[in-house]
Amino acid sequence: MSNIIKEFDSGVKHDMLTKHNKSIYNQYYPKFISGWAGTPWRVVHQSLKLAEITSKDVLYDLGCGDGRVIITASKKYGIKSVGFEINPQMIKQIRSNISQAGKNNLVSVRRQNMLEIPDLYDATIIFLYLSQYAVNKISPIIFKYCRRGTKVISVDSWIYGKMAEKELAIRILDSIWYMGLWIV
Repeated sequence: MSNIIKEFDSGVKHDMLTKHNKSIYNQYYPKFISGWAGTPWRVVHQSLKLAEITSKDVLYDLGCGDGRVIITASKKYGIKSVGFEINPQMIKQIRSNISQAGKNNLVSVRRQNMLEIPDLYDATIIFLYLSQYAVNKISPIIFKYCRRGTKVISVDSWIYGKMAEKELAIRILDSIWYMGLWIV
């Protein structure tokens, strides 16, 4: 799976970051662990469906980018969603998107390093669309600090050493997108 190069509708390869995007993230991470590329809408919807969300769930999106996952989860399922992003420019955009969606009561975003979230235990669903390197760094923390039964959805990066409960692959144009669901 890691050898597959995925492309967005725009044709931009998301595993190759532009110099600008990488330099922004290098300002905030002591070591660059993941860049940003928007999750395609169909992948967002299929990933959330894979999690079998209930009204009692609380979703955390680690590295939430433009907030599309947290906003969609709250709009479609009425659940509390929290995004974590380290880039202050992205946070401004996310807050604007949350306000435009009218979901200020259910959706929030925090400027915080995803490796240092003190209340990770509160999440019942964790969404990851990160580089394989970042998933390798965060997954031991998730499996140590999250409660039993927490669902972890990862897009295009696998949690090594753990067997996925469910897997899904969908084709968008000429690309195949992989999603997996793990249970803590």
